[in-house]
Amino acid sequence: MFSLSLSAQVPTFLIVSFILFTVPSPLRSETEKTINNETNISVIYSSDFLSNRNGGKESGSAYLDFATIELRHQIDFAKEQKLNLFVSGIYANGAEFSTTKSGDIQGASGIETGVNLKRVHEAYVQLSNKSHSMLLGLYDTNTEFDVLDSANLFVNAAYGMGNTLGSSGTNGPSTYPFPGLSIRYQYRNEDLSFRFVVTDGVPGDSQHPDATGLNLSSSEGYLNIAELEYLSDGTKWLIGTWQYSRNTLRDDLPNTQSNTGLYLRVEHQFQELEGLTGFARLGSGSEQLNAFSRFYSAGLVKTGLLSTRPDDAIGIAFAYAEGSSDFDLTENMTALTNGELNIELTYLMKVTEYLSVQPTYQWIDNPSGQDISTAQIIGLRTILSF
Repeated sequence: MFSLSLSAQVPTFLIVSFILFTVPSPLRSETEKTINNETNISVIYSSDFLSNRNGGKESGSAYLDFATIELRHQIDFAKEQKLNLFVSGIYANGAEFSTTKSGDIQGASGIETGVNLKRVHEAYVQLSNKSHSMLLGLYDTNTEFDVLDSANLFVNAAYGMGNTLGSSGTNGPSTYPFPGLSIRYQYRNEDLSFRFVVTDGVPGDSQHPDATGLNLSSSEGYLNIAELEYLSDGTKWLIGTWQYSRNTLRDDLPNTQSNTGLYLRVEHQFQELEGLTGFARLGSGSEQLNAFSRFYSAGLVKTGLLSTRPDDAIGIAFAYAEGSSDFDLTENMTALTNGELNIELTYLMKVTEYLSVQPTYQWIDNPSGQDISTAQIIGLRTILSF
């Protein structure tokens, strides 16, 4: 089912801005005619074979896989204006590991969905010039918000979008596996960037995971995220804030009570140690509306550890999600005894231009913040890209 009520979801000024920015105007100069067209297609297949050797819920293994095909079409105009059309489709086998084996909540594998998927993932149009861009459509916010390149090396999902934001809301924010209809503005110059997005407050449909999730409702509200990025002397700083306009989690609280949060991320390239990058993240969310209200992570990544293998990368990191004492537990949860700690050691090997393999070891203390013994996981990620 498809129903659209933008007036209840997106501030008017963003709609007007997008229309003015994207609709061709008869007043434009003749010099803005199309000067280039380019189409690219890419295919990525990624799999995780994970085995819980000790602790957690139970010992055992699982094979999780994910595939995506992406189509990009770019039209270049004069005066550095570009129109981008992007569509991607995804497949995921829906195998479970964290929920059935390790028992953790942060996600031992960033590709685990728990449901079989075969559908459109993203579909948007973007118009940009040298400094500004506007985007409208199905959009994965974690492609631009709350993301650092070095942290993306790791297999555990916690090193992508932080747990406080990544597990927020009724069905999570607008990101994998359920992106939502969004409108995003971005300003960028050499050292400073600002981006802001308004997206569906309850993206996708967990009951019908193959649906595209374009059903918007004023009762579900919207999620907005604002992020400032600053680059200085090899260091990238990200500071972000997010807010849900509606409470869709607890009936004992007003539906107008918003769920809010903050995060700070930093990534530093050590000039004196070539190829070494460090990163860290701090995050917080409303205690009444999030099972985990604080999040901390940090790590180190070294590329080219061996001179004969300059494209390989090794990394070690930790992520800690702190339980909230004010969260109203569901009938399927027991009391949060503490937070959940993940430590991961991984090594990415570039076998060929198209193939990478990545062994990983994860140590997870207090899975899901409950009284579950420490899980120890070994695994192998395989990535094919064309």
